Amino acid sequence: MHTPPLSASPGRHRWQDVHDWIIRQIDGDIWSEGTRLPSVRALARLFDTSLGTVQRALAALESEARVHTVPRAGILVSARAHPDDEAVDFSALTVRVDQAVVQMLSQAVQPGHLAFSSAVLADELTPHVQLKRCLATVARQYGHELHGFVPPPGLPRLRRHIAALMLARGVPCSPDDILITSGDSVAMELALTAAVPPGARIAIECPTYYGILQVIERLSMKAVPIRTDPCTGISLTQLHAAIRQGHVDAIFLNPTLHNPLGFVMPAAARQQLATLAEAAGIPVIEDDVFHDLAPADDDLTGAPSTRPTPTARHANSAPGRATEPHRADTASTQPRAHTTTNDRPSPTRRPPTRTTPAIKHWLPDNTIHCASFSKTLTPGYRVGWCVPGRHRTAILAQMFSRNLSVSGLAQAVLTEFLARGYLPPHISTLRQRLADNTRFLQHLVENHFPAGTRYQPPPGGFIHWLQLPAGTHLPTLQESARQLGCPIGPSGIFYPDARPTTAIRLCLGRALTPDVARALRNLSDCAHHALTPR
Repeated sequence: MHTPPLSASPGRHRWQDVHDWIIRQIDGDIWSEGTRLPSVRALARLFDTSLGTVQRALAALESEARVHTVPRAGILVSARAHPDDEAVDFSALTVRVDQAVVQMLSQAVQPGHLAFSSAVLADELTPHVQLKRCLATVARQYGHELHGFVPPPGLPRLRRHIAALMLARGVPCSPDDILITSGDSVAMELALTAAVPPGARIAIECPTYYGILQVIERLSMKAVPIRTDPCTGISLTQLHAAIRQGHVDAIFLNPTLHNPLGFVMPAAARQQLATLAEAAGIPVIEDDVFHDLAPADDDLTGAPSTRPTPTARHANSAPGRATEPHRADTASTQPRAHTTTNDRPSPTRRPPTRTTPAIKHWLPDNTIHCASFSKTLTPGYRVGWCVPGRHRTAILAQMFSRNLSVSGLAQAVLTEFLARGYLPPHISTLRQRLADNTRFLQHLVENHFPAGTRYQPPPGGFIHWLQLPAGTHLPTLQESARQLGCPIGPSGIFYPDARPTTAIRLCLGRALTPDVARALRNLSDCAHHALTPR
């Protein structure tokens, strides 16, 4: 790095030169949001000046909110303020989505329906062979123990295995720090009830998972929607403005494979959010239910990867022009078998890849981390957990007072599954199959959906958000899809004000059989028919 030119203006201090040079790097997009600045010593050598001069320049930049310090990470470039952030009306909204959600889920369970509206892993993608094997072992070895009551915090053996999973997420914790819950949604409700009082204002991503909106509605709390980027997540500048104006009592985030947008929030943004929350003393509820489906961290930081690129249908792109990457209509209808190297492999304490650390990594005490096996192993067992930090006593008291225990049988089977080391190979296979689905959907958007459809393929998981062109009449599309037996949900349920949009969420947590491929093609035809003539 060459020595930058210094100002020769009389009366100008050297620290101002350092300050202005860093500003030019930021404003010129040489250093983007989240970039780590050179160390104080490196900057001092660059300018041939003292450490104190550089520190004064950095202090001025931090007071101007241009950079921020993150423990163990260094000094990072802050998110740029949006010109309208301070003028945003952060009035908390009363949520009214529950009835629409109930109607959608009722359609999803109709016999014969191939629903794309429900984020549930289909049976053919679950490791049912291994689960049955574990069930038989548990029944044989622990049969007499399974009839008893398993009080909170849950089976110690299961909590020991989950502690190992949490370490791989960047969250060191002991089994005693973990509470077993009846799924992720129960964990989120317990978290909100313990962390904030009735009527509290919860900052949320917008759009966000409708399940948290239902919880907010049920608890008579208020939602504070914050602008959210479909690639990087919640706007930290707008969130900071809402906190500064006193409109936020807690923050709810789904930062890894966000539902419904599908993004993975960058590590630098997570660090900055943790710093904001810690400075304000605001608790964070982190929904991390899809974490195991996330790609390796290298895939999110610029290393070579197979991550799909953003897709948009343009007016001059003709249907059927490209070669389809995966011919589901000629593939076998039999799901691939979930295999392991032998019947009882050695336990593996780390997932097959290194993923972006959870927010709790940077804010360990005041983040309530919620997760579950429902989206990665099997939905029927309803076993989740939370790592509540300072809120453990309050949540545990709720669980005892409300008798919120979890099936001892389900806990024992999952304990055996983890002990046998079945999780890593299953997750590896599941990621590959879900990536096949993403590539197929990307092809459909490029070649069959209406021109103007926008789609950001997620880096993992099975949640897909399609922004259909203006002029799409969504009720017409929903009714056509329902009549074809492949219902989709209303996009308004992902917004606290139930705003009308032309977006749809598709859940592809199933094998890509010919029937599934045909249903998706039919859905693209329905999207064409739902366009309002101009």
